[in-house]
Amino acid sequence: MRPKEIQDLIQAHKHYGEPKRARWDRHLRWYRGEFWGKSSDQGGMEQQVAVDTNYLYAYTDSLVAGVVPANPEVSLNIWYPPLEGSRQTREALVNTVFRQNQLHRRLWRLSSLSTLCGISYMKATWSPRRKTVRFIPLDPRLIYVDPDAPTWEDNRYVIEAVPMTEAQFKKMTKRKVIKTRDGKTRKPGPMYNASVSSNAQADKYPEWLRAGALTDVGDDTTRERVSSVFKWVLVYEVHDLVEGKLYHVLANTEKPLMETDLPYHFLPNAYRPVMFNDDLVGTTGVSDAMLVDRLVQMLNELDTLQIQHAQACIPITMVDSSAVQDFSSFVTKLAEASSPRDVVPLQLKSGRTMQDTVAHTPTPSLSAEHHRVRANIVQAIEFVLALPSYNRGIVGEAHIATEVAAAMSAMQTRNGRRVKEIHDMISWCGRATLALYEEFLGKNDVVYAADVAGNSLSISRGTLLSRDPSRHRAYWDDSYFTYKISPYNSPDESKPVQLRNLSQFLPTLIQLPEIERAKLVSKLLDMLSINPIEVMKSKEALDAIAEAEQAAQTGQQMAGAEGGLPAPGQAPNGAMVPNGESIEQPGVNPGGEVGGMDITPEALAQMQGGPGIGV
Repeated sequence: MRPKEIQDLIQAHKHYGEPKRARWDRHLRWYRGEFWGKSSDQGGMEQQVAVDTNYLYAYTDSLVAGVVPANPEVSLNIWYPPLEGSRQTREALVNTVFRQNQLHRRLWRLSSLSTLCGISYMKATWSPRRKTVRFIPLDPRLIYVDPDAPTWEDNRYVIEAVPMTEAQFKKMTKRKVIKTRDGKTRKPGPMYNASVSSNAQADKYPEWLRAGALTDVGDDTTRERVSSVFKWVLVYEVHDLVEGKLYHVLANTEKPLMETDLPYHFLPNAYRPVMFNDDLVGTTGVSDAMLVDRLVQMLNELDTLQIQHAQACIPITMVDSSAVQDFSSFVTKLAEASSPRDVVPLQLKSGRTMQDTVAHTPTPSLSAEHHRVRANIVQAIEFVLALPSYNRGIVGEAHIATEVAAAMSAMQTRNGRRVKEIHDMISWCGRATLALYEEFLGKNDVVYAADVAGNSLSISRGTLLSRDPSRHRAYWDDSYFTYKISPYNSPDESKPVQLRNLSQFLPTLIQLPEIERAKLVSKLLDMLSINPIEVMKSKEALDAIAEAEQAAQTGQQMAGAEGGLPAPGQAPNGAMVPNGESIEQPGVNPGGEVGGMDITPEALAQMQGGPGIGV
């Protein structure tokens, strides 16, 4: 990509993206309950009466709660046999990184931004200081992508606007000591070209990058004042995915500050979008907020007119001043009256009556058509957003439970593709985690992660079976790994349902020789939320019990081989029975009957090992 092309792309995206950014800011204000703008512009309640029916927040809140897992986890399947030995450590590492990043919070923000803006982006980076992977949710106003790409994989470039403080920018123009993977240190030149960096002009934070800059929230004022303390330099980070190059450039300066290869060998594109609604013309999506933009405006205007009409219905007292003696005193006492029991003295002039002196303004009536129009608008909004009233806690809207079940099933079907979009993002985060650890985990570095059972695992390049990034340029594809996402609130995979099913089939499972009892018990303890370390015996104790049982069994076998069965007239311990009386043997009836069959004394003596055995 030539320097002039980069500058033209930046200017085109910035200029033609202004209407889109304005629409995003407007919807963000509506989401935050500021449909009518700043409260300071509205004046007090006496000057301005406005009603805001916040459907955007209601829909976004319900959507995020329904499609984002509360605890994102993955189960890793490896289809490449040489890597099968690393499955447990890779899975534990991915889930540990998810917990460290609080991935659920990042997915909440991505889903909310996609609802209001149509699209949002997740960025995966390696933190050299923390030696771990970081996931950063990005506002779409910070990202420029190829609008002509048919799919995200065909995207030719990604440009990110990165505001830096003046101190951070100057730090990039100085030399610094870098520690390599083999433990050695080197002192390369500065990352930024000194002659180009001199063209940078530090100024206040760019307002067009500040999301919801016109909102009236206290934190915004604080944020603006704090950011004004620093001077800012806007740097554009250009990822050329075709040529595999990375550029850092300034606006209106063709020569780049830095030009190098893409930073990650195993993760060429460190960005991934979340888009719930396809706009059918590109990869930017269409927001749910834009679909109901005009309907929400009409509803809020109609509700505001209704509340103003309600205030206009309050009657105003009118008095004929020519009929009242000491009119100013009467007006003062009338204004001071605040209770129905207050008495206001009124002295009329001769010949005047109360009916002729005191009157009230007429009360206007509201047309019935007003309520019908409002109901139609609300129905249209809920139809577009598929947001039934009972989904927000109003359970009286449905007449029977079957209606609720049918509507909930329809909502789950409609949100199926949104759930899949979030699951694909979680899978991508797992791939990015393994890619960056394979590349940047040092030869002697050891990190610790917890598996599903809560056991601590030591993870190194050896246990991950990592490849050398200097020798392997290509990253593995989906045929090597697949991820199964733990569903959110799934009835089929909830612990109570699994426990009920396991209790039904547990007797059968225990009898099967193919089932390993230790793993079955571990699964049962996991569903009961019991730590196996607290209740299960250690491996040493199990080995000692097995050795004792084996020794006892061996002793019994040896004793049986030496003694045999006692002879007739002899006790089991070898002593003779007095008076030659016989002793009953197990399975032998008195009189020589064994198992209900007649048997001769010679045969009986031979079975008992006594006289009669031929030598």
